[in-house]
Amino acid sequence: MAFDIPAKLADNQSSTMSSLTAREEGHGMYLINHAVVIIKPRQPFLDWANSLPDPTPVTLEQLREDCNAILISDVDDDREAERYVRQIYRGLLDMEFVGWHHVLSFC
Repeated sequence: MAFDIPAKLADNQSSTMSSLTAREEGHGMYLINHAVVIIKPRQPFLDWANSLPDPTPVTLEQLREDCNAILISDVDDDREAERYVRQIYRGLLDMEFVGWHHVLSFC
């Protein structure tokens, strides 16, 4: 698998954040009952990306500078978020592949 999801998501570098902000009268803030999962690539994805016909190799650090994030239903802890991400990882992997290859096609 090119975008591995380990026991702790992406080498302990993914994070979840739930209930981002509460609405206060007159302040225009709203409650978001979702968690945020930040998708950070690992070495197999880097190997795949560097195998594409791009004249400029990329490093893992460069890939992790501007990561994708997804909203998921509110969760109680990282294990619950991990279980959900494991259920949908194929779609996330496809999204990462298409996004990366699509960017290269415009270079």
